[in-house]
Amino acid sequence: MLPIRKQIRLRQHSYGAGAAYHVTICTLNRRRLLSTIHRGRIHLSPIGAVVADQLNQIPSWWTDLTVVEVAIMPDHVHLLLELGDQAPVTLPRIVCRLKGLTSREARRHGLVGRGPLWQRGYYESVIRSPIHLARVRHYVRNNPSRWGAGI
Repeated sequence: MLPIRKQIRLRQHSYGAGAAYHVTICTLNRRRLLSTIHRGRIHLSPIGAVVADQLNQIPSWWTDLTVVEVAIMPDHVHLLLELGDQAPVTLPRIVCRLKGLTSREARRHGLVGRGPLWQRGYYESVIRSPIHLARVRHYVRNNPSRWGAGI
């Protein structure tokens, strides 16, 4: 029997248009498959390059959607997204498509086996103000320089 999962989403929030989100997606068992970090710089692995390619394609998937900031860390991805007022998609749909396409492409290139690439679910926070947006941008941009210093 599967354990009962705690609901971490805001019940009153639609996770759709007219908002910005900070999303963190982790590899299964936090395996360090996506990149290495040397002197604060990210060096993508072949799987990380597949992830980067799909992240670059997100704005072409739907209208009124902007990828503001990205960091592909060794065992997780930070993504800062803005969904405009006319965005025809919700955050869960974006994450589901990203995880599915990156897994499929990595398998197609023989970079991963049959098991899952990503852990179940993801972490997100709703950006509530310009100050919060600036803090998250700073966090995502500087995350590689903090890698190995207690992360």
